[in-house]
Amino acid sequence: MPAKSLSENPPTLKQCMQQVTYFSSLPEKLYKQLLNFTTTKTIPSGSILMYENDEVDNIYFLCSGMLKVYKVDRFDHETFLYHLMPGIVISELTDFSNDAVRCFSNIEAIEQSTILVIQKAKLLKFCQLHPELSHQLLVAFSQKSKLMQCLINRELVYDGAAKVAYTLLYENEIFSRMKKQEIAYMLNIQPATLSRILKKFERKGIIEMQTRTVTVMKSDELESVFL
Repeated sequence: MPAKSLSENPPTLKQCMQQVTYFSSLPEKLYKQLLNFTTTKTIPSGSILMYENDEVDNIYFLCSGMLKVYKVDRFDHETFLYHLMPGIVISELTDFSNDAVRCFSNIEAIEQSTILVIQKAKLLKFCQLHPELSHQLLVAFSQKSKLMQCLINRELVYDGAAKVAYTLLYENEIFSRMKKQEIAYMLNIQPATLSRILKKFERKGIIEMQTRTVTVMKSDELESVFL
């Protein structure tokens, strides 16, 4: 899927807030107060939102688009960690005691992406006055921690077939948004291995493949591959 140009009307601030479920359910009064220290920024495909060890004093949520999270070693070798989809918090829950937090990794837009930017210091003070928002943020960051759990399984536990099966079941959207070589890179397997596994699943009737989509037909059999 080609990246959208910046001229294609990125989401407004209000639309972004509504797309982030942690905020969309807040009472109208709190919602309007939150808008006072919240902005948006739209970045084109291929641009870097933040580099590892950058200090940031905002909390970011992804409203639209798609981001890649990765690290680079001292030999400039890139290690993919995970993708971020709309609605999820971008920031890491590392240290809320300081105004600025060092970034854990590099974050790059692989599609035009619109980011919700909330001033961290003001948000934390706001949460002290409104516990319901604190609960919503706790839920948001707990969802983010699940990405790290998935990363550990993918890299340390799952074999190639299990990686593909898990991705088909829980991240199926990427098969219509990314090329096969990009998906293979993400799963740390060879493109030929990915194609072989997909064809095997198709022969068994577990999935159906079309040009840009893969439809899961037997989710229980797919789940049994990695459980």
